[in-house]
Amino acid sequence: MKKKWMGGLLALALAALCMLPTQVQAASTSTTEKHMHGDVECILWTDERAREQCGPNSTASNSLPYVDYGQLGIYCLTKDVYLPKDWTPYTWWGGTNSLTICLNGHTINGAGILGKDEATYNDITDQQSLTLMDCTEDASKRGSFGVYNSTGSKNSAILLKRGNNLTLSNVTLTGIDCAKAAITVGDRATLNLCDGASIEYNKSTGDKQATIVINKGGTFNMTGGQIRDNKGYAGGVLNNGTFNMTGGSIFNNVGTAYGGIATGSGILNIGGTAKVYYNYKDGAPGTQPRSNVCMLNPESYPIHVSGLQSAAKIALNSWADGIVQGRVTDETLGCFSLDDPSLGVLYVENEQLKKLPAHYHCVCGAEHTVSGSHTAANLQTFTPWESEDSLPTEAGYYHLTKDVTLSETWKPKKGTVLCTNGHSIIAGGSFDIITVDSGVTFSLTDCSSEWSEYHNASALMPANAETYRGNGVRNDGTFNLYMGAIVGCVGTDGGGVYNNGTFNMYAGLSLIHI
Repeated sequence: MKKKWMGGLLALALAALCMLPTQVQAASTSTTEKHMHGDVECILWTDERAREQCGPNSTASNSLPYVDYGQLGIYCLTKDVYLPKDWTPYTWWGGTNSLTICLNGHTINGAGILGKDEATYNDITDQQSLTLMDCTEDASKRGSFGVYNSTGSKNSAILLKRGNNLTLSNVTLTGIDCAKAAITVGDRATLNLCDGASIEYNKSTGDKQATIVINKGGTFNMTGGQIRDNKGYAGGVLNNGTFNMTGGSIFNNVGTAYGGIATGSGILNIGGTAKVYYNYKDGAPGTQPRSNVCMLNPESYPIHVSGLQSAAKIALNSWADGIVQGRVTDETLGCFSLDDPSLGVLYVENEQLKKLPAHYHCVCGAEHTVSGSHTAANLQTFTPWESEDSLPTEAGYYHLTKDVTLSETWKPKKGTVLCTNGHSIIAGGSFDIITVDSGVTFSLTDCSSEWSEYHNASALMPANAETYRGNGVRNDGTFNLYMGAIVGCVGTDGGGVYNNGTFNMYAGLSLIHI
């Protein structure tokens, strides 16, 4: 009999693992003093115990517990450990239900943790569990696993196979540099990342590898902790299994293809306070494009959100209608952003996340404001205008992407609406900046949040106000000024606006010789 009743008792003691160390007595560096986790006395991993379990050449610094039938419990390291070969915990051979190792401020380096299939049959009812944790209250002194000696090995530093369940709590996985993933979660294996755990500064050099790879049938539950400053094909997580993220942060990872999370044929469930932001695709410093939540097949494998809290932060790398499935409210809309702002503007409709084109607003500015005869919102998509020395020659809705300096007057076509978008139109000489011909209707607006009557972020203006002679706008048709400013224009027949037609000034500002 394998004494499985002991596993049930231990499960109760392990239920609060992610809440340690608040329930734990201060760790001791002595090998004779008791090490307590709440009311549970840990088994000290000493040289003597290492020889008993692992053989005469084993010590507390070159081995880890295998845990046979009568030795179930929470083990506590007493020394730093360097593994000469890959370690497979006995719990993953089917000997016990669970094993917990408290690093107690120590490190585990050398070889890796190699899983073994728990079952050779299809029906797996109970996974065999390994927990690596640290009860040290000072986070800077907690233990770590890393510096993987990958010579001659084709494995990940931690390879989870069928039936293997690994939990990391209050420990750091760092310094791993190998061809495979730092952690591979195989079919019917489970990885749990809890509060205080950090997977950081690792590098996976192989093709289509990542810091964490979730294969088909594998499950990764992230309720806390962080995945940060890693590098690989995907810097953070490559998901083709199931990734449930309800807490923790994934940030500052860099990938040759994807930065934060890349989901191909996997399920991505996000909720709680999960944060994925400031991850990048590899490139020259300062030019690296943001690459956060990358859904490779969003039509078939979208993001599922549930129980999202306002503190969550989810940056989407791409957009497709329906890429986010689940309830999104006005309160949680702010949780979402786009890596590339030119993709559009996110909004909520019927508690679903939607997207508008990138530059989309009323002709009167960023938000519709009733003014005079302008009562109903006139929402339009504005096309970016990239030139810095000319303005559109065809009618349409345009927005500037940079300041424009003209060498001659601009005559907009009938129906043209121009949003200066926080930029200025500058006269390079003495001439009317804009001429609205008879029979032409032209509208000028600005959606910049910086614009106000007291701070003119955008304007029609001369390059040299001291020598300039001309009008900001010579209007012989219909000129609608919704937002923006005309400043510094001095003319003998007008200045700001010389009006021979209809001038509707809904907002905005015209200074000097109107």
